[in-house]
Amino acid sequence: MRAVVCHRYGPPDVLQIEDVAQPVPADDEVLVRVHATTVNRTDCGFRRPEPFIVRFFSGLLRPKRPILGTEVTGEVDAAGAGLNRSPAATSSSTGRPARSVSRPCSSRPTWART
Repeated sequence: MRAVVCHRYGPPDVLQIEDVAQPVPADDEVLVRVHATTVNRTDCGFRRPEPFIVRFFSGLLRPKRPILGTEVTGEVDAAGAGLNRSPAATSSSTGRPARSVSRPCSSRPTWART
């Protein structure tokens, strides 16, 4: 899969498009095939990072999570084994619309099905 990554802090020029490994959802996660995403103020703040205190959350010398992004929309592509009780995680829900708003300081996004 291709993603825009940020391996070091700086201006927009530090962003690069790279091929990265496709993530595998953990037991309590879903994998969403992204159709659209946004670049918002939070993403820009984590790329710079300003104010300096942001580095305590995003990585002191370089970003902990090189793939930025806090909002996506797409469709459910796969679901973790631990979600078998959730209607959103059943095999029949693969391909259903999904959207996500991530908590910026967390490595685990919060998913909402639409």
